[in-house]
Amino acid sequence: MTHSQLGQIEQFAKKFHSDDPQHDWEHIIRVRVNALELAKHYPETNLEILQAACFLHDIGRSVKDEGHPEESIKLASPHLQEIGLTNDEIEAINHAIHCHDVKKIHEANSIEAKLLFDADKLEILSVFGFLRVVVFLMEERHMKISEAVNFLWGFSLNVYEKLLNTEEARMLIAQDMDLLRAMVEKYNSWDQRIKH
Repeated sequence: MTHSQLGQIEQFAKKFHSDDPQHDWEHIIRVRVNALELAKHYPETNLEILQAACFLHDIGRSVKDEGHPEESIKLASPHLQEIGLTNDEIEAINHAIHCHDVKKIHEANSIEAKLLFDADKLEILSVFGFLRVVVFLMEERHMKISEAVNFLWGFSLNVYEKLLNTEEARMLIAQDMDLLRAMVEKYNSWDQRIKH
């Protein structure tokens, strides 16, 4: 993949991102930064494949939220063919996109897929990412704050303890997880006091 092709992929992906604060273009850039940071520890990583997957992994959200990785693949594949990527490159990008879902990460068989998953989930596990998702759950899923905080904390713990692929990702986010744990405990303590 050439630098020019990667630039074309970036421009293509930008067209699909709205002002949704949870999955806007800034989210994509943060995922890319996380992925490139993690890739420093894995010299076998194809950085172009990884970056292309970062740019494209959430474009399917413009169609639907649930099952968006497959929608992303449907939207991206014709463009990747059109700009001249090889079948192997397209398959590698699509595999990484497919596996960034928590239900599919067990299928990951490439370092690029594993790094995209970790980089994307580092976004949720950060303190600010956690807060963004809590607001989303309250606004879009109509959860009460206590439901949103505790649902997301359970999800975050599962991702951190069982699903992250790299020790480097765990190390990068450990401090945020400690802060989140303290914040959730403090919130639950406060919530219990006001309910009595």
